[in-house]
Amino acid sequence: MLTIRQKKVITKELKDRYQRSSKKEKTIILNGFIQLTRYSRSYAARTLRIKEVLGYMNIVGRRIRLVRDKRKIKRKKKKIYDQEVITALKEIWKICDYICSKRLAPYLKEIIPVLKKWGEIKLRLG
Repeated sequence: MLTIRQKKVITKELKDRYQRSSKKEKTIILNGFIQLTRYSRSYAARTLRIKEVLGYMNIVGRRIRLVRDKRKIKRKKKKIYDQEVITALKEIWKICDYICSKRLAPYLKEIIPVLKKWGEIKLRLG
């Protein structure tokens, strides 16, 4: 049975190699790490994945670990509609009593001419 200090040393040694490994190598490293430390698989994988622990903090009686994780920044999608279209869609959505998008989309073909006829919305076609 390993002490906590020994487990931390082993974790520190394997962490860098685990993060640089391929998926097959990670499986092998993780299996050995689990047998050695007796951690559950999910905890062991998470322990080896964490990049850098900055410290600990107590919030509402719970101890929370502060971690710096250098993940890739998600790319923002290009906007399809401009602000005028979004405003008009929100107005139509409100008039239609906030129905879901799957029901609203086919309904737009019918409702837009009716709303224009009765002066509920003003759309600029371009």
